[in-house]
Amino acid sequence: MAFKSLLSVAGADHSDRDIRTAASLCAEVGAHLSVLILSPLPLVMSPPPLSDGISEWPEQRAHAIAALEKRYRQIERFSQDTASWEKASREIHKLLRATWRCYDVDVANCDQASIGDAV
Repeated sequence: MAFKSLLSVAGADHSDRDIRTAASLCAEVGAHLSVLILSPLPLVMSPPPLSDGISEWPEQRAHAIAALEKRYRQIERFSQDTASWEKASREIHKLLRATWRCYDVDVANCDQASIGDAV
């Protein structure tokens, strides 16, 4: 019995060769191709609360500013990663439109522990 659909899991740095192989396999048996682009979620950090203590204030303020700057860098990296996943999705759509008609492409944002659930 031939399979009816095939799931190909990719990252933003996917290989066109992998997608082409999956598409040609699906074409041979007339199956549907589903491509899932996995993207990790950024770590969530909350800045430390500032206390009412005047003597501790400069030290805690510096710590809070450092934590916020770190969070800003994480958000920037996540924004760049999101652009990369969107680009990968567009490239896969373009590739599959040219090679195979029966497909779908999705992006799943998940942490390491949730990859199995996303797939």
